[in-house]
Amino acid sequence: MGALKFQFGDAGKRNGQFFYPRKGAVFQHNGNFVVCDRGNGRSRMQIISKCGTYMFKISIRFMDIVTGLAVTAKGHIVAVDSVSPTVFVISEEGMLVHWFDCSVFVRGLGVIGSSVGLSRAMCFRVTNV
Repeated sequence: MGALKFQFGDAGKRNGQFFYPRKGAVFQHNGNFVVCDRGNGRSRMQIISKCGTYMFKISIRFMDIVTGLAVTAKGHIVAVDSVSPTVFVISEEGMLVHWFDCSVFVRGLGVIGSSVGLSRAMCFRVTNV
């Protein structure tokens, strides 16, 4: 595993805090992060600056459990919901761009992205790879 570069966030359900962080990915064009965790009874996405400062939350009421997360070269967030099962493409601003049913691919479905973080101890840790 790579060396710890920095970490951000602490335990909680408020904006900028994490309650069971699950997945994270980085926007290559600006270095910001998208982090999915469980909050307010459902999954949520938070955009965090490259310095670790909370920016805004993306409402994902249509998703239950995010099992795959990546950011495309165009800056779109690709998230896989294991409950529906559905793939959602969301703009960096939080608008739903596209979605499709992936129930025929349930076994072995994932999103390939660069490993940039570990969700442990109710914070998000960034390592080099």
